[in-house]
Amino acid sequence: MQKPIIRKAEPFAVLALGLFAILAWMAAILVFLGQCVFWLKWGYWFPLTVGVVWLALGFPYPEISWAGVAKLIDWLMWDAPLSLVLFAVAAGCVFLGYLSDDQVSGRRTT
Repeated sequence: MQKPIIRKAEPFAVLALGLFAILAWMAAILVFLGQCVFWLKWGYWFPLTVGVVWLALGFPYPEISWAGVAKLIDWLMWDAPLSLVLFAVAAGCVFLGYLSDDQVSGRRTT
């Protein structure tokens, strides 16, 4: 019986994930620090959410017919802070990069 062929991740993909994670992490810190400076100067916390940036960039609001998915999108767009979402994206990229790096280096084969 032949072993299944497992395609290994490309080293470039791991590097790209790592760079994207670093950029997302830096963006999250800059957004949070910008909000802190705004609060220190004017005494008002400017709630910067994904939806505010999404609409400012000119993207249309996503319309989904499934009620549960629509609620999840509404929460991510209007309730979740942008810095938190960017940190989560960075953490996800680090995790995917770690899994891909294991495949590239051959440390773990499953």
